[in-house]
Amino acid sequence: MYHYYNQTRNIGLIVLKILGISSSPSYKGNTATLVREALKGAEEMDAEVEEIHLPKYDLNYCIGCRSCHARGKCVHDDGFNEIMEKMREADGIILGSPVYLWEYNGYMKNFFDRAAFYSLYCSLFAEKYFAGISTAGGAGHRRIARRLVGLGPNGFLNGIAHGAFKRSYVTGIVAKGLWKGRVDEHYPKTMNKAYKLGKKMVKAIEKGKTYPFQNLLGRLMIVLFARRLKKKWILARKDKECKALYRDLKAKGFVK
Repeated sequence: MYHYYNQTRNIGLIVLKILGISSSPSYKGNTATLVREALKGAEEMDAEVEEIHLPKYDLNYCIGCRSCHARGKCVHDDGFNEIMEKMREADGIILGSPVYLWEYNGYMKNFFDRAAFYSLYCSLFAEKYFAGISTAGGAGHRRIARRLVGLGPNGFLNGIAHGAFKRSYVTGIVAKGLWKGRVDEHYPKTMNKAYKLGKKMVKAIEKGKTYPFQNLLGRLMIVLFARRLKKKWILARKDKECKALYRDLKAKGFVK
């Protein structure tokens, strides 16, 4: 269900782990190809890298039961928890989706719906490094690559890169409209950009880059509105509906 590359870069006693998640319907799709190229770049920096191809997972839809809020676990017994565990362990995450009707596609949207509790409410991916990759037969690719990693004034509501309590870091994006055909046959510069993006992510993690001026407007919206509203909502339901959520946030020091 996922592909392993060669492993191991040590920073002291820490092995960097880079995870690529692609929602291309085809394993050989253009977006999947670019995600794979980015992982190749990370691998050549000796990081441990792994690819997850979402269409190979039989993921159920979120049913809005909010069991995750109360129990800390999804009611569906499918591959989702396996993916989430790999994301917990990763230092960097590369997200890739083709453009469908000016949005990321259904595979990615379904995954985001399932993961939103962990990202938006728990800030589970705080201080991890993200990159976005998107391709289109026409236009919209740059917009979607940015949305995948939560860039923009309402970025915390797009994708899973950011949470209401603590932010993550975006290494960069690769986006391309493929008018001529396959990316690996007609767009060597785009392939090279993806390759360099993987290298860039590893370097950023090694240096501990925090991008202090990144997405300032989006971060301001989180501080002024999202964080306060979410905190109030959770505390009002901490004994039952949000029991697991409150327990997790308290352990992290985000609430009292």
